Amino acid sequence: MVGLGSTLGDDYSSGRKDTVATMPNVYGDVKTLQFPTSFAVQYWILLQRMIIQRFRNSTALYLQILHHIFSGLIVGTIFWNVGNNASKPFENFKFCLSVAVFFMYTYVMVPVLVLPMEMKLLRREFFNRWYGLKAFYLSKTMSTIPTTIVLTMIFNAIVYWMADQPMELTRFVRFCSINVVLAIISEGLGILIGITFNCTNGAVVGPSVMAPILMVAMHGMGYGERIYPAMHFLMQFSFMRLGLVGLVTTLYSNGRQQMECKDYSPFPYCHYSDPSMLLRDLGMRGQETGNQLLGLLGYLLLFRVLAFFAMRFRLTTELRSQIIGYIHKIIKH
Repeated sequence: MVGLGSTLGDDYSSGRKDTVATMPNVYGDVKTLQFPTSFAVQYWILLQRMIIQRFRNSTALYLQILHHIFSGLIVGTIFWNVGNNASKPFENFKFCLSVAVFFMYTYVMVPVLVLPMEMKLLRREFFNRWYGLKAFYLSKTMSTIPTTIVLTMIFNAIVYWMADQPMELTRFVRFCSINVVLAIISEGLGILIGITFNCTNGAVVGPSVMAPILMVAMHGMGYGERIYPAMHFLMQFSFMRLGLVGLVTTLYSNGRQQMECKDYSPFPYCHYSDPSMLLRDLGMRGQETGNQLLGLLGYLLLFRVLAFFAMRFRLTTELRSQIIGYIHKIIKH
């Protein structure tokens, strides 16, 4: 009986090994996968599908529109007519900070909560050779840009007018451009987190990542010229800092006229009637809006590339299994 049992066990083991050996390497190297259509065809079909899906999901689209309108009205009401008021300069700085925070949290959390569910569908369609990762990721990126621009412009138009910011076309275009790029960067960060973690963990990791980014961005308010060099270097790693500096310099630099001193005391005095004084105390004097925008574009590219490789890593179990095996060996020894 013992011999029979060992024989059956050996046959079962060898049969199992043969079965595993003859199974297709579905989870092998992503580069070896072949697809029946070209990259351009895959991209075009996927882009059309994603745009149709976005507009068919009318409930989510209407919620996004109402969210931007309602939030714009709230922010505009809080910072009503502070844009040209020299007696409330730091309130206008807080206005810029609130706008940047709105775009960061709004566009980070959506992919953090939605992408983990989409990854299941992506895994099935990708390993069935429907399309490649590059085509999917590029179409995913491009399909959200039109609605992001439209929704961002709605919010910008509301808050810019209600806050009584300078009615100059150049400043408004720069203001909108920085906010659009901030929204796309935040979405890229959300995609990176959503691909890496599930919904539960992503909901925790997302705010945990955004909190230090925000704290570093607003450091130095009121004593900007006395910021330590090491801290100034660290602040450059926050894309929110670049966006905040870009918004403030858009509103206060480039020949901004003297602001109105709306101090109704018997002896009115406004220390920050000259916009350059505020830029000095915020540590933003000499900063160029164009340089901040270039830095933001760099972060946009960085997060999108990292998110692509994170998605590729999630769908390639061979490399992940090797890493887990090495970790297991280290713990075992």
